Amino acid sequence: MKLTDYQVISHKKKDTVQLSLNGTEFIWFSHKGVLKDTSMVSVGDTLILNSTATTLKSTVKYKDATFTQRLSLYEKFMKNSISASLQGRIDSLRNLFYGINKTIKETEFFSDFEKKSMAPLKVDHSFYGKNKSAFALLINSLEEQYIKNTEFLYDNKDALGNDLYNALLYQLLDKYMFQHKLLYRMFNDKSVIETTYSKAIIKNDLLKNPYSTDILMTYLEDIIIKKKPDFSKSRLYLDYKEAYDGIPDSLDNDLQKFCRFICIENMVEFGESTKDVSRYYSDFKIRYKDSRLNSILEKKYQFDIQAGINSENDVKLISTAQSVNSLNKIIKGSIGKLIYIDFWASWCAPCRDAMPASRKLVEAFKEKKIIFVYLSTDKNNDDWLKAAKLEELDKVAHSYRILNIESAKFLKDIKLGPIPRYLLFDKTGKLLYADAPGPASKELTTILTKHL
Repeated sequence: MKLTDYQVISHKKKDTVQLSLNGTEFIWFSHKGVLKDTSMVSVGDTLILNSTATTLKSTVKYKDATFTQRLSLYEKFMKNSISASLQGRIDSLRNLFYGINKTIKETEFFSDFEKKSMAPLKVDHSFYGKNKSAFALLINSLEEQYIKNTEFLYDNKDALGNDLYNALLYQLLDKYMFQHKLLYRMFNDKSVIETTYSKAIIKNDLLKNPYSTDILMTYLEDIIIKKKPDFSKSRLYLDYKEAYDGIPDSLDNDLQKFCRFICIENMVEFGESTKDVSRYYSDFKIRYKDSRLNSILEKKYQFDIQAGINSENDVKLISTAQSVNSLNKIIKGSIGKLIYIDFWASWCAPCRDAMPASRKLVEAFKEKKIIFVYLSTDKNNDDWLKAAKLEELDKVAHSYRILNIESAKFLKDIKLGPIPRYLLFDKTGKLLYADAPGPASKELTTILTKHL
């Protein structure tokens, strides 16, 4: 499962939330105006967050008074002469091959809960081509650093405590894998992945690691998927059907199962057809009979509902209350009123940017004979529900997710493609505008007033 599956979201000015932990773990926290930050906490600890529009400060009250002392043991090791010297060598070698391109300004952007910053990299491919020995030394140094750090943790396991030992070990592996992934993506050097995806790392123990999904996704993309990434659909596409079929039998059974679980999630995210995803999901259920993983997939993607919906003659919908409806039923039940339809998705920034104007529009026409219908093209039910709540669409009468977006003839007839997209039906249920103005447009207000 992805780390975002365990999000806790609060909209209150002052709030207290309880988190379920498995020992010592890292907690990520942020809000829209700040970069993501982390704290390490254990069962019984209290994490206190104080924020302004542009800041977020954290303090931890530890239940175990020895925690900071145990953590300082590791921090001292990371700063000692051997570790510092090895890190210095790695930094020097890394700077020969790539670094931040300071001639290009960093890009800042915002998600629902986090400020993000992207710094462009400057990669020296010509240096790599002439200095393979230096590249090999960088790879070996990263491995040496990882081994030394893990050996220190093991030697001091009793002093650190089992929970802290595991948390630090998981973090080290994630950092080690990320560094290798970056180098492999830059230089496509097979020696990188031969080191990274050894049998010592890709084994059942990896499933205990909270970063396992990210690590295994990289493994599938770098090792199992042979097709090159496709950008022809204006976004990255990777063939996770190939990954599902290509999971090697040499992997432990539990690891095979979780890899195939990840593949099904990514098939949905990358827009594979409902028919194809359902076929692979049926195979997954027969292979593994894992009720826990099956229930997660059913809840997020509602395969049980979609399996019975192959209608071409109507647009099948599910509401935020999880009841099934259809567009034809909504139109027939609204004769005598205008119907304004907003196609959107949780991931669509322009769609989300238009929502404040949409709320104002609804308020302005609340006494008029018009209904506003919001239809999401999201594949992930959880993503849609979270975004719908943030946009206050859980409070409107007609907020739905489309279940049969691939087969519905009406959506093909109107050539539904890029979103946001808006439709307007007249009082008889006839489509008046197949490409209506958006909610912020003065033209829309004029049109609605005219037809009312």
